[in-house]
Amino acid sequence: NLIKNNYNQLFRITFNNLIKKDYHILLRKSIQENNYEIFNFILNDNKVKLNNDDFTNMIILNLNVNHKNTKDFIYNLLNNFKKQINLDSSLIDKCIQSDINTNTIRRLIYEGFYYSYYEIKLAIEKKNIELVRDLSNNFKEE
Repeated sequence: NLIKNNYNQLFRITFNNLIKKDYHILLRKSIQENNYEIFNFILNDNKVKLNNDDFTNMIILNLNVNHKNTKDFIYNLLNNFKKQINLDSSLIDKCIQSDINTNTIRRLIYEGFYYSYYEIKLAIEKKNIELVRDLSNNFKEE
């Protein structure tokens, strides 16, 4: 509940006093609640070891695009952890659903992050013609 209620300072104190820490559960919960402060805090603990596949899967499977703070959480990911996210993930999908800035999504396209017809459809539904054009012009058949 500390993560859910954004009691970040109290979480830090409690976390440091925990003898047994289940990092994966805490990370999943911080992602589900879009609490990037706790997420960053946990990942900065040198005992957390996640390879890029596990990191990417944890993000994509637990990111709630319907949460009020999703946008901030995604910007935090892009600014601090983008190199740990696999290019073949559905990051662009999550960005479109969360109304991330078109220029930011455009950079992901140029960096080679995966997208499909589905993401083009999402951009059309959001009436983002500029993004539809970029997605279409850079589309690679599977």
